This record gives sequence, C-alpha cells and structure tokens, in this order.
Amino acid sequence: MPAFEDAYAELFGERPTYDPIDTTPTRTPQPRGAIRAGLDLSSPGGLGEDSPFAKAYQELNASAPAAPQEEGGVEWGDYGKQLGAGAVNLAGSVVGLPEYLARQGAGEGQTPYEQFFTKTADALSGPRRALRGVANNLQQSMSPAALDRATREWTTLDPTRTIWRGGPGEFVSSLMLQATNAAPSSLATLLPGALMLRAGMRNGAITYLGASEGALSTGSIANNIAEEIEQAPEDELLQGSQR
Repeated sequence: MPAFEDAYAELFGERPTYDPIDTTPTRTPQPRGAIRAGLDLSSPGGLGEDSPFAKAYQELNASAPAAPQEEGGVEWGDYGKQLGAGAVNLAGSVVGLPEYLARQGAGEGQTPYEQFFTKTADALSGPRRALRGVANNLQQSMSPAALDRATREWTTLDPTRTIWRGGPGEFVSSLMLQATNAAPSSLATLLPGALMLRAGMRNGAITYLGASEGALSTGSIANNIAEEIEQAPEDELLQGSQR
C-alpha cells in the first residue's frame, strides 16, 4: 500500500510549500491591533483624554452632586433642640394613634356613625399638625452642620446623605444627634417597663413594653402617612383615587 505522502500528488495535486515558523522569542512581542489600540493612550480608541470613554467619565464625574459644605460645627444647644424635637414627636405619636383609629371608623363618611368619626379625626389632626410644626421649627433652628448630620441615613447609597460620610468625629456626632432625638420615645417605653420589672410585675412589664411600642409605632407611621397625603399635589391624589 503506497504511503500518504506518495499518493498526495495523485489525490490532491502538487504539494504546497510553507515557510518554516520562526520560534525565536522576540524582546518586544507585538499584541493584536485591537488590544494595542485599547492600551495605547494616544490611539483614537484607547483611554486617552480625547477617547470616548474618557469624555464620558469626565461628564459623569462633573455631573455628580457635590457634598454639602458644613458651616461651623455642632453646638451643645443643638442636642437640646434635638431632645425637644424628639419629645414633641413623642406627643405627636400619642395624638396620632386616636386620629388613626378615628379614620379607620370613618370609612367613606356616608352614615351618621362614619360622619362622627370623620369629624373626630379632623379635630385630632389639628394638634398633630401643630406638634409637627413645633418639632420642625426646633430642628430648623439648629446649626447647618447639626441639621445635616442629624438627617443622615444609614442604608442610603447617596454619598451626600450617608451617615458614613466624613471622619469618625462626624459619625459619632451624627449618631449622638439621632440617639438624642430618639431618647424620649425610648424612655417612654423602657423606663415604666423597668420600674414594673423592679416591682416584681413581670407580666405587666412585658405587656406594657409590647403595647407601648406598638402604639407609638402605629401613631408615628400614621402621622407620616397623613403628612405625605397632605403634602402631595392634588393632581397626584386624583390620579391615585381613579386607579
């Protein structure tokens, strides 16, 4: 049987000739054109200052919101104002609970029973608005630095609103301001419960802790919902009612 090399010319014609591959390593290997263009800062498709990528990055960086500049620092009086605002908010939560219950009984306001609860809820909304206004005035009278730190958020991805912005001093200051605002509500829940426990009223203390926390949370949430509805544009409310 003839070898493949002998039968190649008969089957496929004349054998082509190839130049031998040069396996000698070079000092400066040449990458492919696409890779070379991506790494060359001066090429049209690279990462230089005139490249589309660089221009898009500069525009994005320029459009990013700048962090607000704080004027001055946090004063001791700011903590007192935060404590006062927290106490007023606590009173607003207490008032907001019966208003919420009255609105639940108001329904659509068709029957005399529902109309009674509607008038009751409207009457209770006045003290809630007044208390909220007092709390807002106290917080707005704080220094700009204290107001900024007191309203920072824990879980936001906005770099201008996160509580983790700034150094350790700013973080501790923000934490103390927020804890001061929450102190009245915490004391109203924990202090009576602790006194009951000390007096041996374990079941009563547990019942009070659960009931007070639930009542204050319900009143606070109801107040926030009512304020959002009151501040929403009329067109938005009409669109929501038609859905």
